[in-house]
Amino acid sequence: MIEDLTFLEEGKFTQHDRIVKNLAEKLQEKAKRENITIRRVLSQYISREFTSQKGYTATSPDFRNRTASQIIKSKEIMGCTDIALIFLAVARAAGIPSRYVETLQKSWLTDKTIPGVRGHIFVDIQQNGIWKVYEPLTGFCRQNDYIFLGREYQVIGKGIDFSQVYEFKNGIFQPEPSDFTDIINIAQRVREETQ
Repeated sequence: MIEDLTFLEEGKFTQHDRIVKNLAEKLQEKAKRENITIRRVLSQYISREFTSQKGYTATSPDFRNRTASQIIKSKEIMGCTDIALIFLAVARAAGIPSRYVETLQKSWLTDKTIPGVRGHIFVDIQQNGIWKVYEPLTGFCRQNDYIFLGREYQVIGKGIDFSQVYEFKNGIFQPEPSDFTDIINIAQRVREETQ
């Protein structure tokens, strides 16, 4: 059950291997030296060090198929999922409890004429025993809401990474995790179920 997790655990795509641990140590040293939080240093690092992979889609072979370490080594991100994986793996390796949060844009859920899938990956960070909504590049979200670039998002699941997500359905988290690798079909199902 989701309540049994500390969110310091490794996931299939957020392993604390040598690459992730070394980066966490390097960024912790920088945070200490500059007297700022590790999460801020990590967000700045991701913004500065990675370029967007051009022309990717949700059907690209690497989409939701790379570990945080593979993404770090490539220096290329495909979007918010990759950004979140880097953030989660490094934050957890640095001792920050962090949850993967899968969301869908509320307007996309209700307006069936909008094509494709519109979602975003947030993380929840535990700070002083309280979970707070965090966007990995821009920081804490105001009023602890899942809002990014003026768009509201609805949580459809939380977990370790997209391979282990506890779906949020009928107001509760499901007792067993699901694999959200195939987000297109999951998103379409949730959209159909949305009134």
